[in-house]
Amino acid sequence: MNKLIRRKKEIGAALIVALQLTTLGLISLMLPIAGGPQQPANAPADSQMSAASQAQPVGALSAPPAGAIRATKLYEPRATEVFNLATSRAESAESARQTAQQSMQEGEAPNEATLTSDLQDYPPFSYVYFSGTGFEPGETVNMIVVQLDPNPAAYEPWDVVADENGNINTSWYIFSEELIGATMQATATGQTSGLTASTTFTDGAVPTLHENSGRTIKRDAFAWGDTVYLKGNFTS
Repeated sequence: MNKLIRRKKEIGAALIVALQLTTLGLISLMLPIAGGPQQPANAPADSQMSAASQAQPVGALSAPPAGAIRATKLYEPRATEVFNLATSRAESAESARQTAQQSMQEGEAPNEATLTSDLQDYPPFSYVYFSGTGFEPGETVNMIVVQLDPNPAAYEPWDVVADENGNINTSWYIFSEELIGATMQATATGQTSGLTASTTFTDGAVPTLHENSGRTIKRDAFAWGDTVYLKGNFTS
């Protein structure tokens, strides 16, 4: 009888040890899962950059161009002075253009500056990019933008320096909706060479729908029978 009891105790002890070993093995297998995948401390920089780029908001606006000039409207008496200076420079540029065309017809190399904008028409709150050629390398070129129609107005001039090839690049910011429907003129005049070039552009906008006659409350949908007011440049 005693032998039988002793045998049962030995079998029970062996079972307990086996259960303990099995439990320890299961715990060791579960630890990596509970901790999750570990990333090395020296993770590649490109993976960090990728994560940072994914955090950027979708459709984020790009920064304005370097050195962009914000339009600053002038008032009397300086407004008339700058307006007259710009228009007289534009007339000079037109005369120079005609002379250059005549020189080309006669086989001579024309000495002409040019000024162009990247678009012919711009919506409000956008940048007008100007490019100019034919100026003296390194000279200061004076830029003026004026409104020709419907309300003559002038804006603060600014200077840009021509590169080693006599080219200029600059930009001007259309600051509000006040210029919708306006015809604008830009002139560029070399302060050393005296060469002048000009170009014109317009400030248009896609018509928008408003619920009040003052066009201050914009809406996309209206009830049946509502009076709807339009605002925009309908000639563009």
